[in-house]
Amino acid sequence: MSSLRAVFCALLGGALAIAPLIAGAQDSDPWETIYPGGDTQCATGTPYSFHVRRANPEKVMIFFNGGGACWSAGSCDISGKPTYRPFANAEAGN
Repeated sequence: MSSLRAVFCALLGGALAIAPLIAGAQDSDPWETIYPGGDTQCATGTPYSFHVRRANPEKVMIFFNGGGACWSAGSCDISGKPTYRPFANAEAGN
């Protein structure tokens, strides 16, 4: 009887340990938005953020989506002709 109890506990423990992994795998958007805080902000006045997707650490890619930068009021003004893309929308699954 005690060996049956041990098998049951092992199966239950394994199921409980893998449950969060299964729940995470079903998430439709694997990207996590990070807001570092501090004095960072975007040209539109919104908080600066970036996105990460946790995956295999042996296969790393860093992608700087063209956004550019601005250095003066004229080149930063989104109502004019900014030298950057003020908004970047990434699609899930990329």
